[in-house]
Amino acid sequence: MVAETKKKKSFVEKSNALKAAFDEREVKTLKQSWGEVQYITARMVMDRLDDVVSPIGWTDSYIVLSDGSVECSLSITFDGSEWLTRCDVGTAEGTEPMKSAYSDALKRAAVKFGVGRYLYGDTPPPQDETALEKEALKQGAQPAPQPQCPKHKVPLLHNPNTGNWGHILDNRKPCVMGKDVGVELHLANVEIQGAN
Repeated sequence: MVAETKKKKSFVEKSNALKAAFDEREVKTLKQSWGEVQYITARMVMDRLDDVVSPIGWTDSYIVLSDGSVECSLSITFDGSEWLTRCDVGTAEGTEPMKSAYSDALKRAAVKFGVGRYLYGDTPPPQDETALEKEALKQGAQPAPQPQCPKHKVPLLHNPNTGNWGHILDNRKPCVMGKDVGVELHLANVEIQGAN
């Protein structure tokens, strides 16, 4: 039962990490005659997959269709044992039509796992942690116990941008525990930008 709960939690956490919003500075904008479209590159998709499920946690394969479009089959494992596959088709466009078709197919298949889906405007960007937690709980995830700083005995907060855990000391300096909360990496002498 504990292993099953841990497996569900890992799935929900990784699924949410795949769906996380990209840094706004990295999102590209393409001007169309009817308006602007935001998009991400295929490399950004690959980096997100590497970061969330590791380079050995995903694989892709492609089939060139008779009309010149390309079908991508993207498979991901969240726990190292079961693989989920999503497929979609990319179209050949521009000066490098085959490259375009392969990249488009990968991005479209990744959207089916939630990567960059919010950019389509169908769903809000996943920046509201409360909404993500509520959705995860609805899907059966168990809330994680709040880790404590062993030195200062206060709750630690998670920074999703860096993956680090930490808290702010009374002197407005950070106490950072690192990605693995069990490893103590106090950086209490580092100044916070913008702190007075």
